[in-house]
Amino acid sequence: MRKKLYLIFLILSNFCFSQSKKEKIAMLTDKIDSTINACNIKSSSLNDSIKFLQRDIILEKDKQIQLSFELQKKSEIIDDMLAHQKKRTKSLDSLISIVKENKILLLETENKFIGSYSVSYGNGMGGSSSGSLDFFSNNNGVYYFNLEYNVGAPSFNFGYLTGSFKIFGDKGVYYANLDNESITSTTEQEGTICKIIFIFDESGVFINQLSSDSACYFGFNVSVNDYFVKTNSINKRFDVSKIIPSLNTW
Repeated sequence: MRKKLYLIFLILSNFCFSQSKKEKIAMLTDKIDSTINACNIKSSSLNDSIKFLQRDIILEKDKQIQLSFELQKKSEIIDDMLAHQKKRTKSLDSLISIVKENKILLLETENKFIGSYSVSYGNGMGGSSSGSLDFFSNNNGVYYFNLEYNVGAPSFNFGYLTGSFKIFGDKGVYYANLDNESITSTTEQEGTICKIIFIFDESGVFINQLSSDSACYFGFNVSVNDYFVKTNSINKRFDVSKIIPSLNTW
């Protein structure tokens, strides 16, 4: 009897133990399945995140490529602008050089005329005429002169004139009505116009008076037809506020 009871007890114990083990295995299996499902969900979410990240990387690369292209275009435009600016600068430098050369030539031309002149011989009435001429410029293309002339013995009559005119080439003409009246056909016929030609060369100036002594307010029978030798190149200035300029129409 005892053996049977013991056998029954063993059978029941094994059965209970097996049942508990199965339950534990089942619970463990459920946990494993839950963990696997959770991992699958996280893996799927991670894959989605990776896909979004890859898409963002591709978009960013496209932006970088587009930006690089735009920068290249802008760089080419800047290079073209710089090249154009260099050409303009070179042209401007050439123009400045030409202007400087012309200015130098103009100043050299003006300096060629500017200075003092004198004569101590000539064709005056007594053959002993004398005179002086001061000539200066304000660098505006207009030349101012102060002319003094003495015909010498026996009358020693004297002529004095200040005026201004422009020089064309090596020639200038003083042409003015010293009475401050307008020049008309009547004044031309009456001989009231002072007309004097100045012809310059390297050594001096030849002065040829084409009008009467009275027209230029000179003394009786004073007519300037002499060669004045240049004595210096000093730009000797004097008061020109009351001079009568040439009309430059003759």
